[in-house]
Amino acid sequence: DFHLEAYEIRRKLFTEPHKDLADSLNELGLILIKFRNYDKAKENLAKAFEMRKMLNLNNEFSSELADSLYNMGLIFEKLGDKISAEDYFSQSYEMRKMQIGSGFSDIN
Repeated sequence: DFHLEAYEIRRKLFTEPHKDLADSLNELGLILIKFRNYDKAKENLAKAFEMRKMLNLNNEFSSELADSLYNMGLIFEKLGDKISAEDYFSQSYEMRKMQIGSGFSDIN
């Protein structure tokens, strides 16, 4: 798969945490959701989320982090954990609201 190959190449080029590695892990997780490989998807999305948190230490309002929060909500929803899903969706929503309030224009 192209996304797995891209991740493997990026893993050789960059050290963690790195934005490109987090992006690749996030994309892999979303693809794995489509293939209903939820455990592996959760693993990749969680790694992307943790990496994005580490990269976001100085900026509360991050589109990438909001995306990761939303994607974590998706995987928990697929796994049947509605409480965790709602928590992640809510965090993503609140971050997006802060972005709008701060004049941040990259709202997906």
